[in-house]
Amino acid sequence: AKPAAQPAAEPAAKPAAAKPTAEPAAQSTAQPPTVPDAKPADQPAVKCAAAKRADDRIAAAEVGAVAATLAAATEPGGVAELAAAADEGCRARADALAKRETRRALHREQLFREDKRAAGRLIEQCALGSADDAARARALLERVKARGHALPPHLLRSLRDLASPRLPPPPRGGEAG
Repeated sequence: AKPAAQPAAEPAAKPAAAKPTAEPAAQSTAQPPTVPDAKPADQPAVKCAAAKRADDRIAAAEVGAVAATLAAATEPGGVAELAAAADEGCRARADALAKRETRRALHREQLFREDKRAAGRLIEQCALGSADDAARARALLERVKARGHALPPHLLRSLRDLASPRLPPPPRGGEAG
């Protein structure tokens, strides 16, 4: 199976190997133009050409790597190795997702504890049940509901009691004094 896989990889590798070997020979014999009136603008063109040749070599190496991967896939067990590599990538993604979900769960738990403490403090501070206390209790109840938290029943009852203050109704004009 290996001799059959090597000819498939060799055609892709030959252009990659032929090009870089031909270029160093051409580069060693060809010197940059030595024109006495050469302008600095000519130099970037030489650098650009060198960068283009480097890009071509990188592209040829990438083609060679793809050919080697395909050759490995045709070998006995090569498909299993590729599947294992893909499975390894999936595991890494799954681990990253699990870490993110853990962070989110910890954050939700932290918010729940903060809401629970805020409810307890509010209940302790609001013995009289004024209108301001009722507004704060309503806001806290709405925040807890929006976050989807389930406060303990005794805290919920107390907050609901605070949210609806039991103040005497305001006096009417005819009944007062």
